Amino acid sequence: MDVEEQERIDSVNRYIRGDKTANICRDMGRSKTWLFTWVSRFENGEEEWYKSQSKAPKNHGRKTRKENDR
Repeated sequence: MDVEEQERIDSVNRYIRGDKTANICRDMGRSKTWLFTWVSRFENGEEEWYKSQSKAPKNHGRKTRKENDR
């Protein structure tokens, strides 16, 4: 587990314990959006919620098939 993943886990644990959002964000040097992204993933029950996910699109809507694929 890397340092960023541990920060995410620690921040969410503090949130669950009832620490104020502003204090968590200030201590971690992060935004409320960052915190609530990880809280949301945790609450949704994702197995490895603390890991980064690709932001690349799963589908390329305008991609056409090659001539050979027809």
